[in-house]
Amino acid sequence: MMACHFKLLAITTAEVEECAYIQQDWESWFCCSTVASGIVSAVVVEKKVLGDQVSALLSLKAGLVDPLNSLRDWKLSNSSAHCNWAGVRCNLNGAVEKLDLSHMNLSGHVSDDIQRLESLTSLNLCCNGFSSSLTKAISNLTSLKDIDVSQNLFIGIFPAGLGRAAGGIPAEFGNLTNLKYLDLAVGNLSGEIPAELGRLKALETVFLYQNNLEGELPAAIGNITSLQLLDLSENNLSGEIPAEIVNLKNLQLLNLMSNKLSGSVPAGVGGLTQLAVLELWNNSLSGPLPRDLGKNSPLQWLDVSSNSLSGEIPASLCNGGNLTKLILFNNSFSVGLGKLGKLQRLELANNSLTVLSIQNLQTFMASNNNFEGEIPDQFQDRPSLSSLDLSSNQFSGSIPATIASCEKLVNLNLKNNRLTGEIPKAVATMPALAVLDLSNNSLTGRLPENFGSSPALEMLNVSHNKLEGPVPANGVLRTINPADLVGNAGLCGGVLPPCSHSLQNASGAKKCAYKARSCRMARWDFISFSSWDCVSRCSTSL
Repeated sequence: MMACHFKLLAITTAEVEECAYIQQDWESWFCCSTVASGIVSAVVVEKKVLGDQVSALLSLKAGLVDPLNSLRDWKLSNSSAHCNWAGVRCNLNGAVEKLDLSHMNLSGHVSDDIQRLESLTSLNLCCNGFSSSLTKAISNLTSLKDIDVSQNLFIGIFPAGLGRAAGGIPAEFGNLTNLKYLDLAVGNLSGEIPAELGRLKALETVFLYQNNLEGELPAAIGNITSLQLLDLSENNLSGEIPAEIVNLKNLQLLNLMSNKLSGSVPAGVGGLTQLAVLELWNNSLSGPLPRDLGKNSPLQWLDVSSNSLSGEIPASLCNGGNLTKLILFNNSFSVGLGKLGKLQRLELANNSLTVLSIQNLQTFMASNNNFEGEIPDQFQDRPSLSSLDLSSNQFSGSIPATIASCEKLVNLNLKNNRLTGEIPKAVATMPALAVLDLSNNSLTGRLPENFGSSPALEMLNVSHNKLEGPVPANGVLRTINPADLVGNAGLCGGVLPPCSHSLQNASGAKKCAYKARSCRMARWDFISFSSWDCVSRCSTSL
């Protein structure tokens, strides 16, 4: 029997067929028949398993509407090659392991028979036209690691027969303990986020954005310690950000924007050492930002705009040197920015700030603050600047000449300040400048002649200043809205009334003043000498 056992380990299909004819002795016959029977049984079992996989796939196809015929190779005659069917990937045993039916314009319904694909680890139904309920059988696929059913219109109970709220995420999803990727974004989900998701310790990504989810964030979310990407934005979530979120030490992305969250930002968020993106804008959050935010993390994006946050901007915000986007407008922050070496976008509008000195900046929006003093003449070091908004502050002094060195500047807004002096001529020929608003200041002098030939200028507003002289009648100034020039009593010509009458009066006044001076020097009462041409004019003007 030892030889037989050895032969069992090394036997091939051809040897099984040969073994069936061996008649040397009972022992040999018994041994070989046993081996042959085992292999034949294994083949039968394997064929049954594979047949079940094929049957499940064909049942799935039967429930789908496939207008693009994307599943044309899903045919019974092609059953031996089901692992090569569109969207199907198998393991070494021929069992379906991955099913990717995304972006195929599919609709219809997902068959309950999908649960027969017991080895399925990845399911992607993203970006189709499903408008039915999603089968409850998905919760039986306990080997699932990735599931993406986002960007569909699944309706009713989600999945059908599961959960406690129509259209909600079923609590039974908490049974998918191998799940690493969960994407249910851009759908019709409603109800609360079930606390049972906290049981999914292997989860690394959760995308639930752009749904109608409501209620509070469950504290159990802090149990998903493997979580790296969490996006719950654009829902109707309310209440406070749970303090337990600070347990997510691997978190790289936290996006809770456009919800109805209130309360403060948990102080422990500053201790998330992997956090690179924090998006909390358009909520009702209050209080200060965590003092150590950015101190020990590779923070790149921070947007907390349109809340009710206050206090100082953390000085450690840019310690990692990676911050490229900082948007803080519509809050009540005060001063406190550190070094911003890589910052590309800064929006500080509607705060109470007092600061300007950042290299590599592309966007700087700081309107409606309390900036005062002169605008720093340091724009030669801002070659990437494309948008600058310092409107509605208390800046004084002249417009810095170096601002014209910003060759990529497209939008410049300095309205509603206390600026004086002339408009720098170089500003009129900036190669990319399309929008220039200098209204409601105290600028003097003439409009630069070359404004009309500015290569990119589309909108110019210099209303309510103290400008004078003729308006150049070329380029954008030929069709400028007169409302963008009003409030400058000395401007004329172009789209405004002609300058001739005004210029004649100005010239006559100068001559009269000269002759009057001559009269005084001769000690004559020049007003009585009406024979002089200028005397009558001078008398009238006096």
